[in-house]
Amino acid sequence: MFSDALEADGRVEGLPLASPQLMPEQTEEEAEASAERGPKRRGRYRQSLQLLKPFRITHEHQHPVDNAGFFSFMTLHWLSPLALKAYRASSLSIDDVWGLSCHEASEVNCQRLEALWHEELKSRGREGASLTRVFWRFCQTRMLVAVFSLLLTMVAGFVGPALLVRALLEYSQSSVSSVPYGLSLAAGIFLMELMRSWSLALMWAVNYRTAARLRGAALTFAFHKILRLRSTKDIGTGELINICSSDGQRLYEAVSLGCLLAGGPLVGILGLSYTAYFLGPTAVLGSAVFILFYPTMVRRQPKHL
Repeated sequence: MFSDALEADGRVEGLPLASPQLMPEQTEEEAEASAERGPKRRGRYRQSLQLLKPFRITHEHQHPVDNAGFFSFMTLHWLSPLALKAYRASSLSIDDVWGLSCHEASEVNCQRLEALWHEELKSRGREGASLTRVFWRFCQTRMLVAVFSLLLTMVAGFVGPALLVRALLEYSQSSVSSVPYGLSLAAGIFLMELMRSWSLALMWAVNYRTAARLRGAALTFAFHKILRLRSTKDIGTGELINICSSDGQRLYEAVSLGCLLAGGPLVGILGLSYTAYFLGPTAVLGSAVFILFYPTMVRRQPKHL
């Protein structure tokens, strides 16, 4: 019973089931050299670039997300068979869920994170090394793609209501009738809403997958580090629990929600430009007062607290 449970948990979480005591002995120098070499990959972006194909009919990969094309990945259509099975059976078991994708496996991502960490140590030394910088290098490409998708969402969400809907309302009140112009405005609103919803879905699809990879890599990296410690007297049980639970969840949330911060400045600039165009320079003054009012709302806590 316990072996089946461990096997199922390992298949879902992507954790190695082999015990460290049963693994062949490896010196610290060999481990560092292996980490510096990193996992063998035929191409850094080889698998990710396959998602740029609009449609794919391949079934060579174990997980459907690795067989999905761009539209299937963006709209989460690859989840439809599982959702249909859940609807028909009213329940799902562990056997109905696909095994973890090899690209989300914690051991694979841990090797890449460890390789980046040793590169950081080699280039900046132990004193100047930053784990935050390593985390950024680990997921920077996917985060930039997510930020680009978010910016498309913000632009489409602004152009549709602010420009096209306004133009459509002005056209409906004018005495001049032009059917092609009205149809083009309606089609433009539809395309903007389609772009907004699809780009937002793409951002979440990329972010959740990136967050899962970083969380698995960081927890496995910390787990390996704890196993190599000769003594854990300096680290309390609570600290170890925080590393393996709350800190890992914070990393997940930081990656999945962090890129939303990039949309704030763009929305502010678009909104300020729009109001300044229609209301004039007074809109700039009003927006400046509105922005400067925020620091005054911050209340400082008394020092005795």
